[in-house]
Amino acid sequence: MFRCEWELGSVFAYRFTTDYSKEKGVYNKYVVFRKVSEDSWYPKHIIPIVQFYQWVGDRIPNLEEIQGLDTLPTYHKEAVEYIRTHENKNYVPKTEFELVATSKKQLPADQLTYLGSILGEDLAKFRGFKIWTGTYPLTWETAKGYHNWRVEKTIIDLMISWGVIIRSLS
Repeated sequence: MFRCEWELGSVFAYRFTTDYSKEKGVYNKYVVFRKVSEDSWYPKHIIPIVQFYQWVGDRIPNLEEIQGLDTLPTYHKEAVEYIRTHENKNYVPKTEFELVATSKKQLPADQLTYLGSILGEDLAKFRGFKIWTGTYPLTWETAKGYHNWRVEKTIIDLMISWGVIIRSLS
């Protein structure tokens, strides 16, 4: 059993390093996410649930720069607009992702920088192994299987969909 050691509220910068990030012009740029809860992953792993901020930059920001920014929805903007137009005009998309890892070795330590902690009432402790959160799973590039759920491709595609501006903060 693996349990991610990150505390609730922990904020990390993640640096893009894949060929896909080169193709999309965000190689070596950073995104920022915050751990807001935990979920279980087969067979008895406990993994973080995070929210990515709608921000991409050339350098690692400080906590003050990201506080108050919107979080990234798990669906593409076109899908959210369709739901709001055709099904539920008040629809609020989910913004939580599970970061799947079954061992500490799968965490991309060389691409992660801890920024500190942002506490808040939105943080939720682990609810148990029998609770299904319905959270969108993402796997690190080092994980086996689940190639369609890779962190970099998914987050880059969503950032493009939502029109997040690639900007330099240096």
